Amino acid sequence: MGFSLYSWQQSCIKEWLSIGSRGVVQVVTGAGKTILALYAAKALQEKLGKPVELVIIVPKTFLVTQWKASILSHQQDLGIKREDIGWVQGNHHQVHNRRVMIYVVNSARYTLSSTLHSLLTAGKTVLVIADECHHYASAENRKIFSFLDTLDAKTRKRFHSFGLSATPQVHGFATHLVPALGPLFYTYGFTEAIRDGVINQVVIHNVELAMTQEQDELYGELCAKVTSTLHRLTNLVPYLKKLKGAEFFLEIQNLCTSKHESIAETARLLIALFHQRRALVNLAPQRITCTVDLVKLLDSRSKIIIFGERISQSEELYALLKRRYPKEVVHYHSELGETERTLALKRYRSGEARILVSCKALDEGLDIPSADVGIILSST
Repeated sequence: MGFSLYSWQQSCIKEWLSIGSRGVVQVVTGAGKTILALYAAKALQEKLGKPVELVIIVPKTFLVTQWKASILSHQQDLGIKREDIGWVQGNHHQVHNRRVMIYVVNSARYTLSSTLHSLLTAGKTVLVIADECHHYASAENRKIFSFLDTLDAKTRKRFHSFGLSATPQVHGFATHLVPALGPLFYTYGFTEAIRDGVINQVVIHNVELAMTQEQDELYGELCAKVTSTLHRLTNLVPYLKKLKGAEFFLEIQNLCTSKHESIAETARLLIALFHQRRALVNLAPQRITCTVDLVKLLDSRSKIIIFGERISQSEELYALLKRRYPKEVVHYHSELGETERTLALKRYRSGEARILVSCKALDEGLDIPSADVGIILSST
């Protein structure tokens, strides 16, 4: 008996096929993006009735292992064997000679475009799955899509794409990701996932912390500067008044490179002030003190994940918790070596450690076993 997809996954795949099998999906973390993409690839091959070259692009090395594990756990349904999978990462520069190839973007940005061009012009049908696709809008990473400009209309029809992200609409989404991968065509959010039982019910507790007098005064000064700078910018660019939310902030980022120096300078100042104000709030020392107190109050058997804003903040908290729980806490962030990161996750998964201190980057794509408690050190 075959694997059963969630109804939202079935609807998403059907929609993707109907629009020409090119587009981006925005799906809440933990809802099953990886499985969605793999079964979309299967559906495409069945629809076309011919082999499809599957290329999976990931932003980080650990995701190669996760994708391989997901494929192999469904290999009977997908018809993909272990020997069908190849990958390119770090010093592992495998020739593109497998029906499924997984590329870490850092190892692919200067060579993958040429490989894809060769496959397509040789008459192959290619599906690119762009995992955490918001990473590929940057000037360096989007080089993986440069082959598209060289294809004629007939050849481009053999190129299919499936972008995955919980937060796809970054700076450059409309100008770079949409032309490369296709439009945002399906959204599945937290509310829908809770309603459908796709992710577990959670209870959210917000803990309010008081600022010191010095912090409060500095915050007031920064707010005044933000207000006056925003007023200057909207006088220079009146249409900003009509924009809201993410669209507003994306446009301010675009204005930082405006040819009009006064506009670009004001936009850059505004973003700098936003960052200063955010850092004042998110990196306040009392957040660490509060988190240590919360951990003390929790059941000694609780499995806890703590997300920090910056590596320095996470390191400071880890040091404090390590002194109190020397054998029960591990940490994970990008500046640690790969062996140390792997060991930390292994200890947490096995239950040897019950507290995992990380940066926000951990929540992006990494599969972590169930935890009882999640603490966001710098929530707003």
